[in-house]
Amino acid sequence: MTTATLAEKAATVLTEGRLTVISVGADGARALCRGSAGDTTYTLTYDLSGWSCSCPAMRQCSHIAAFRLVVLANPRTTT
Repeated sequence: MTTATLAEKAATVLTEGRLTVISVGADGARALCRGSAGDTTYTLTYDLSGWSCSCPAMRQCSHIAAFRLVVLANPRTTT
């Protein structure tokens, strides 16, 4: 049995279009992510207190890993 890495799981979340970014701004970011079974939606946030996901994972989950990839790859700047 092959176990996917966190990066591979995050890539699957993005490839399957399960992550929807709601907002990105100077004060943080919010997103929604469908679980792998498609029957649950998790809320993700990033703010001064860090990254969080409403899923039951006890450590960094693939939802946060995918969210980080999107937010950090697309920084917002204000002029």
